[in-house]
Parts: sequence; structure tokens; C-alpha cells
Amino acid sequence: METGGEPSAGPKSRVEMEAQVQALVFTALMPGSKPRIVHQGRVIGIGDHVGEEFVFSGIEDGLLVFKDSAGAVYTRRY
Repeated sequence: METGGEPSAGPKSRVEMEAQVQALVFTALMPGSKPRIVHQGRVIGIGDHVGEEFVFSGIEDGLLVFKDSAGAVYTRRY
């Protein structure tokens, strides 16, 4: 029996999640012992959410590192 609303979307694929990470726009990057990034005017430190899907995990070897709610790791160059 249908409920009349939009069908719920299933989990996003790894490819979709990676594309979302690549599409994130950062206006500043502050490396160091406590790395931070600026996203949509907000300073984000390690452990802070970036959008609805990701948590900022740090900067390693020239890569920004993020995790999703399942613990999967995503990286992108800056």
C-alpha cells in the first residue's frame, strides 16, 4: 500500500558520496596541529559536520579527510 509521498531514496553509492566530497567548496584552509576549514562561512574543526553527510577528520599528506556516518573515509586534494 502506497502512502502517497515521494518514495524514500535508498542509501547513496560510494561514487555519489565521493562526488559530494569533491563538490564541497571551502573558502579557507588552516593546517597545523588543529586543522580547520571554512565552509559556507563557518569554521569547521576536526569532528565537526560538513553538510549533512560528512564529518571533518583532518588534513593528511595534502588531503582533506572526511568520514560519513558509517565510518567510510573520503579524501580530496586542496
